[in-house]
Amino acid sequence: MPIELDARDSSPLVADRLGTAYSAVGLWKVVKRAARAAGIEKDVSPHWLRHSFGTLAALGGANVFQIQAAMGHAQITTSQRYIHWARGLADSAVHRVDLRLDTTTGQGRQVMHRKRT
Repeated sequence: MPIELDARDSSPLVADRLGTAYSAVGLWKVVKRAARAAGIEKDVSPHWLRHSFGTLAALGGANVFQIQAAMGHAQITTSQRYIHWARGLADSAVHRVDLRLDTTTGQGRQVMHRKRT
């Protein structure tokens, strides 16, 4: 079931067990715990996840106006950064290696993509 997100919506995207918004510190703890459980050693934060979302949206073909709406940016120039970063990543080796989760085993596996010419 698709969910419509609206930057003007003030209800919590991630709610605690009582249905209320996490505090900033509480959300940091959730993200840190999830990263540790996933074996991610990089220092992550809720804001890092926000940047990842914007960059992956741009890599996936979202245009600057879609990114602006999804992320609630007041200035289009802020959203344009994600398009710029995505263009740089699209030509890198990082973009050609994709990590997929095998739903039967829960283990990650790498899939190599070749650039079509």
